[in-house]
Amino acid sequence: MKRTVRIFKATQLLLVLMSVTASQIFAQTDRRQSQLQGAMGQSSELNLGGALGSFYFMDQLGLTLGMSAFPVNHAINPDTYILGPGDLVAITLEGDTNGSFRGLMVTPQGEVIIPNVGMFKVDGLHLSQAEEEITSLIEDNFRNTKARILVERPRMVQVHIAGEVPFPGSQLVPSQTRLDQAIYPSLFSMGPDQIRLAAGANNIIPPAVYPTGFVTGSDYNLRNIEILHLDGSRTVADLVAYFRAGDLENNPPVRFGDVIQVSKKQIYGNKISISGAVKKPAQLDFKEGDSVANLINIGGGFTDDAVTAEVTVYRRNGSTIDTFTVSPDDTTPLEPNDRVVVDFDRSIRTHQAAWVHGQAVSPGNYPIEKGVTTVYDLLSLAGGLTDDALPHAAYLIRKQPNHRLFDGTSPDLPPVDRVALGDSLGISVPSGVMPRYFESRSTLDLPSFDPKRIFRTSDQFKEGYEYLNLESTLNRNQIYLDLSDEEQLKRIVVFNSDEIFIPKDDNLVFLLGQINRPGYYTFESGMGAYDYVAKAGGYSLAADDERVFVIKAGTNSWYLPSETTVQSGDIIFVDRQPLDDLTSARMHEIQRAQIRNTNIQLVVGSITALSSLITAYIALTR
Repeated sequence: MKRTVRIFKATQLLLVLMSVTASQIFAQTDRRQSQLQGAMGQSSELNLGGALGSFYFMDQLGLTLGMSAFPVNHAINPDTYILGPGDLVAITLEGDTNGSFRGLMVTPQGEVIIPNVGMFKVDGLHLSQAEEEITSLIEDNFRNTKARILVERPRMVQVHIAGEVPFPGSQLVPSQTRLDQAIYPSLFSMGPDQIRLAAGANNIIPPAVYPTGFVTGSDYNLRNIEILHLDGSRTVADLVAYFRAGDLENNPPVRFGDVIQVSKKQIYGNKISISGAVKKPAQLDFKEGDSVANLINIGGGFTDDAVTAEVTVYRRNGSTIDTFTVSPDDTTPLEPNDRVVVDFDRSIRTHQAAWVHGQAVSPGNYPIEKGVTTVYDLLSLAGGLTDDALPHAAYLIRKQPNHRLFDGTSPDLPPVDRVALGDSLGISVPSGVMPRYFESRSTLDLPSFDPKRIFRTSDQFKEGYEYLNLESTLNRNQIYLDLSDEEQLKRIVVFNSDEIFIPKDDNLVFLLGQINRPGYYTFESGMGAYDYVAKAGGYSLAADDERVFVIKAGTNSWYLPSETTVQSGDIIFVDRQPLDDLTSARMHEIQRAQIRNTNIQLVVGSITALSSLITAYIALTR
């Protein structure tokens, strides 16, 4: 009995010692783990004891490292994204066992370490391929369980921009970044500091936006950008096709170690063009493999009035030019300097219409026949005029470009003869005044004033050309109509989108300027301009009674009161006397005094000289 008691006490002591030892061991383990977490600033957690076999694992170190990279701005395609060192991935399990492994970073050896499962080689695999093979590995550890792999943060890859760019060198970009985004910093000076500044507090890189007109108007050959890959293969990208037609194949994702060559355009290099009835005609740098099909695509497709059955190709053959037609879908490679032209279907353009606004019985948009329908016909379709119409103030607006003279900013229009152009402006046009491209422009689309163009050939004052510009903008597209003149209405032909405006007769005359009571006054037949001025209280103190004008309704033409009769809707304007400012008046008085003093001095000097001559003559004769 005593022996049994001693064994029991010894067992109790042993259990106490084991408990104390275990507590010390766990305490040391916790301290070491805390020290490790403090040194790394991270924590790891693995819980395999959740309900129904579920668990959740997160590698905080991997997540922190991954978050320090710039995230990509577009969705990742699992069939095209290639995994590599530096990618931050997550693996989820679905089936009998459900769980997540978050923050797994692909090691520099290209492997992913899956806790309690093992290591798996993913370098060089597409995301979808890696998912299939990881599922096979997971099934060895978890029955009836499938795996999904997701990219939480793509890795950064280094590419090298070379050639004739302003800022060549290496760039760090997120994996799967396309070519246009990768070369943007080398073209527009966005280094790492600028990129981080643009990213802002959210660490999101804004997409590169190219300036309007850069694609076809820049000095870079964007159709032949050469990309040399680390494996020795070569890709030629065409950013013009991407920007103009959305062709993603010609804007490929860059890869780690790519060397991107961007060259300048060659002035006399091979060209190719697409023009005619396409939405975006252009002359482009030639690229091997260019075809009619892809040029039409780059040109934005056909316009609504295009002949879509066939297109014409013009090709120089020695001293002659060969012409042949092909299908718009033809993919046969073209030759350098071929010209592709899409014909217009002129019959489609016959479906035209014009507008009638204002005091017509039925204002609206009416069909017209090009070159045949007149203003008289159009007004007849609109039911004629209402009783409130003001016939002598109507006008027609012709829908044509309204650019200033000598501007050069509008698109090319049908050729115009140089002499005819000068005649239409009422000026004589010497051969040196117009720039070369001027001859291909319409009189409705004349370019704006540039003094550099006239310094070497003309003795015209700068102010004269500015005045010419001013006059050219007045009523450029406006045609005055007298709706009471039936013969005039039958002579004026309307065109597509023309608009006729018929104002209402309010039976008023407007007086403004140096009048004591300016404003609207009831129109009275037989009253002249001076009668209305008297009715408005006469002239103000600053009025110039010799500068009274009648501005006609509709045409806005200026007349002296003796040259016209006042009609309803007219404006009577009284100008003011011009007043010099104080400084100018004082300077004028000083100049007059100086001239007067000079004249007096001249007279006195002349008298003195004459007296000297007389005195000398008298002395000699004695």
